[in-house]
Amino acid sequence: LEGNGVASLFFAGSSPATFDNFTSVVSGFQTVAVEAGSVWDLAGQGALSGSGSLVNDGTIIVSGTDNLGVYASVSGSAGTFDLEGGSLTLGNFVGGGEVIHFGNSESSSLVIGQHAGSFAGTIDGFRSNDFLEIGGFGSSVQETSTFANDTLTLNGSAGPITLAFRNAPASLAIEPVTVLG
Repeated sequence: LEGNGVASLFFAGSSPATFDNFTSVVSGFQTVAVEAGSVWDLAGQGALSGSGSLVNDGTIIVSGTDNLGVYASVSGSAGTFDLEGGSLTLGNFVGGGEVIHFGNSESSSLVIGQHAGSFAGTIDGFRSNDFLEIGGFGSSVQETSTFANDTLTLNGSAGPITLAFRNAPASLAIEPVTVLG
């Protein structure tokens, strides 16, 4: 399916559905929308990128060995990314109506890229075996962090970045990561 940069693609339905290797089949849409009440498992490996946007008012499942990268802006009034053991990378603006839910007991990972200061969503269900990577700080900068009122605030060269949690995780270890390159 090719949108040629102008078309929109809408996912709807009342029963959960799977779309294997989503981004190897779908490209070039100005807007990809997941309608309210719909549940889609965007299975496999891939990335939704470009100048378009993802409007998520439903549920997008990322499970098992799935690895979904979303580099388009994300908006919606009541959308959920349900991490059930997979990996989700968000590389652009994420609106306040989005919830990143760490589901079952499998370890899941969330990577918030260089636009971490533009993350306005809420993190829910984060556990000690889950992984959260936040980009945009640089490799030689000292970061400080505070956690209060279910909000993690990171201070560094990118300025303060705040991440809202629906419920504070029982334990949260902040560790700097050195990126080799």
